[in-house]
Amino acid sequence: MKNYEKANWQVFTKHFGMKNPQIMDNEQRVEVLPSRTGDPTARIVTPDETKVFLHSSIDPKREAYRLAASTAVKSDSILVVYGFGLGYLVEALLETTPQSVPIVVVEPDNVLFSTALKVRDLRDMLINERIHWIITENIEDVKSYFYDIFEVAKYGGIEYIGLPGQQRVYEEYFRKLPKMIKDVVSLKFTNLATLVKLGAEQIINALENLPEYIEKPGFSSLYDRFKNIPVIIVSAGPSLDKNIHLLHEAKGRAVIMAVGTAAKALRKHGVVPDFIITVDPLHWNYELFRGLETEKYCLIADIQAHRQIIEHHRGQLFMSNCASPIVEWFADAMEDKGRTVTGGSVANDAMTAAYKMGANPIVLIGQDLSFSAEGRTHASGTNYEKRVHIEQGERSFSVKANDGGQVLTDRVYYHFLRFFEDWFRLFPDRTYINATEGGAYIEGTQVMTLREVMDRYCLDPVDVTAAINAAQREYVQPDKPAIIAQIDQRLQETKRLIKASEKAIIQLRKLAVACENAQAKEMNKHLATVRKIYDEFQTYEHIVPAAERFIHQEIHSVLHRTYRANQASSDDYRDAIADYILYYGKMKSAAIKLKELILAAKRRIVKGEGGKAHVSV
Repeated sequence: MKNYEKANWQVFTKHFGMKNPQIMDNEQRVEVLPSRTGDPTARIVTPDETKVFLHSSIDPKREAYRLAASTAVKSDSILVVYGFGLGYLVEALLETTPQSVPIVVVEPDNVLFSTALKVRDLRDMLINERIHWIITENIEDVKSYFYDIFEVAKYGGIEYIGLPGQQRVYEEYFRKLPKMIKDVVSLKFTNLATLVKLGAEQIINALENLPEYIEKPGFSSLYDRFKNIPVIIVSAGPSLDKNIHLLHEAKGRAVIMAVGTAAKALRKHGVVPDFIITVDPLHWNYELFRGLETEKYCLIADIQAHRQIIEHHRGQLFMSNCASPIVEWFADAMEDKGRTVTGGSVANDAMTAAYKMGANPIVLIGQDLSFSAEGRTHASGTNYEKRVHIEQGERSFSVKANDGGQVLTDRVYYHFLRFFEDWFRLFPDRTYINATEGGAYIEGTQVMTLREVMDRYCLDPVDVTAAINAAQREYVQPDKPAIIAQIDQRLQETKRLIKASEKAIIQLRKLAVACENAQAKEMNKHLATVRKIYDEFQTYEHIVPAAERFIHQEIHSVLHRTYRANQASSDDYRDAIADYILYYGKMKSAAIKLKELILAAKRRIVKGEGGKAHVSV
């Protein structure tokens, strides 16, 4: 049998920049045999010594084409193939499915994939742009790979197909696969909704908070300041009512870190947290802080957090960065302020903050991630204590509870839960305790009562104030002239972006007239100018990402229409031109707003207003 390994790996390495992996597994469990047609087929020896053919032993190509022909795939779908095997099914699908459909190959067996590259010439398949390869034995890795592949604007659905033999051998893996992918798709839609809802506010608040971001120490100043010290994360789930009264005893023997939603419940019980963490840019977040004695706690605030929270804070302050494009402007002129990691909930940020601060154990309370038996969503004393969940079909479902039973949750809470579980799996070097005393079970945690946690871990004094003061004293502000120079460059970019947008709109309108009159020469001229402007946009690597946060809904609509048009047999140029006139018009408006915000931030930075105290709430 001819060996194609070298030729295949040369193509694979050149195309993907990856080397032939060193397979440490026992390759003897993969048997390659000739079928009756002479084409190679594969047989797997399972751990229980069962031998299973992945392809037909008679005619593997015919089997693959028969299976592919029986699969109806819409032109706007993405096709997930359960296992590559020796590649016959993927080969057939390339011929039988619409060219617009990408094929995502998920192969859990590195040995089998390497074997396929030995026994079949797969070079054309390896460089085919329709195919996305996910070769991993770890089912959890599929999520991150698929997240990079799936685009909400582009794909209308997901189809699955696989060889029965492959599904039999890797039954557990492929049983979990659709759920993994469903989680990714749901997360993508949630992220899109978040960007549409928060996009402009994220940029507006980041620029308004820029003086404080420069003049105050970063969250990174707290890294490892509380190594091997218990940190209790206080969230606002309904189960917080059961143990909030015990936090008095934990004060001074653990670090108490609260999310903003829980702050008023703590105040009601006379508990002052050591830290409150805030991320959300919307005004409702500011309402959570009204009436608090802000000088009594330390605030960890993201640069995008609602402006008034930071403006009215009187206590110690550390700034963080949740991947804001504004921060990228100053990469060479400012220290890394540090960032928390989020799964969509500020409680996720709080937990990752505790991790980076060195905490051990990390204790969760009020982290229900579900609804109480009465449908309550939040604890007493919070802004949302009277809110009751109304079950809405598929949006609500049951998950395992901390007490071993079942509790009702929804897709949003479930995303937050999955983030915790993924983090605990990836970073198992700490002890994670769920002392919520209710709510959903979080895999990777030890379930304990808060009393048990305190009796076991909260035994020694913890001087939180001393650690905070030391971090504040050690902070050195960045070079202000270098910051101002970066701001001036961004101002120049906004001016150029405004002019380029105006020019693009003029050319698109001229293009529409030329199209109406079938003037080919004029059409080409105006198209060339529009393309040149588009290329110019790509050079504004700092301003364009910020401006696009203002118009994410419009961008999504344009992309969605463009993808649909590409799949159709014809496209109305009027719709396309109208879309792009809208896009450039919105970009112009966004750039004008950015210019105003940048100028205002510059004035405050020059005056040194970022470190000043403001009016109390």
